[in-house]
Amino acid sequence: MTANNVRGNPLEVVRARDARALWNKAVQPVARGLGFKPGNVYVPGWVRELAQERSTFWFQIDKYGFDRQSGGQFWVEFIYNDLSRQASIRDRMWALLDDLSRRTVMQMNNDVIASLPGPSHEILMSLPELLRPTYLNSFKPITDMPQSGHDLGFRYATKADAMAWGDFIASRLPAVDALSSGLLKTLEAGTSLMGGRGVKYVSG
Repeated sequence: MTANNVRGNPLEVVRARDARALWNKAVQPVARGLGFKPGNVYVPGWVRELAQERSTFWFQIDKYGFDRQSGGQFWVEFIYNDLSRQASIRDRMWALLDDLSRRTVMQMNNDVIASLPGPSHEILMSLPELLRPTYLNSFKPITDMPQSGHDLGFRYATKADAMAWGDFIASRLPAVDALSSGLLKTLEAGTSLMGGRGVKYVSG
């Protein structure tokens, strides 16, 4: 993954609609091959309707938007519903990846981080002292695999970065889909699995 900006210069803004369009274009052939069609979830995403199963995924962009110093980040959200048994799974792509793919995510994120202009002195000074370490941490490389259950966003600084993420997601989508569909079949009726945690619904 490469960046076109010169270190120290603010990034060119990558608008949310442009980034989402790049991701959707990259995953389209694979998603359609798996039976997904474009549809509205919480934002425009992908939906697959089977006899008793409804599966969706979409790209959730950081609510704080794109920053010209730290770039942007996003997550890929998945929801799988077994309508007949009232069982469901909701999770993000990071949690559904194998270890090798997670290491690829870490490297791609670190490539983006290395390309960033660096923290804004003005922003840093405007923050309460307690929040300054959190802001500075967003410019530090990821050195250790996040612990189980910890979420990791996909970061981008340029359109080229966004395109690389699209290719990555498309390449892992079949495995994530198979894992989620298989896991859904193992859940007890009335069970919802969110972020790896199960919740059993009791009627009456």
